Amino acid sequence: MSGGGIARGRLTEERKAWRKNHPHGFVAKPETKDGSVNLMIWECIIPGKTGTDWEGGYFPLTLYFSEDYPSKPPKWVETCHYCEANFSGHSGFAGSTQSC
Repeated sequence: MSGGGIARGRLTEERKAWRKNHPHGFVAKPETKDGSVNLMIWECIIPGKTGTDWEGGYFPLTLYFSEDYPSKPPKWVETCHYCEANFSGHSGFAGSTQSC
């Protein structure tokens, strides 16, 4: 199986697991355009933590997976205009971040 096949197979399995069980309020789903699903780009939403200034907020981001996944982590871009948080070191992702 090629690297892309491994990445897509892994993402398919992770999508199935996520759909069965994921934290309340969190959203993660592959990009869909014209009825076609792109497993290599995921649209996500992280809810603000209860009891903090972020409570009630929803923070969108887009994950970009390479054909080398899971050997290489995804990169992400925060898709809101007010996101300034640096998630590196706190998110579990080792990939680079880009602020919007």
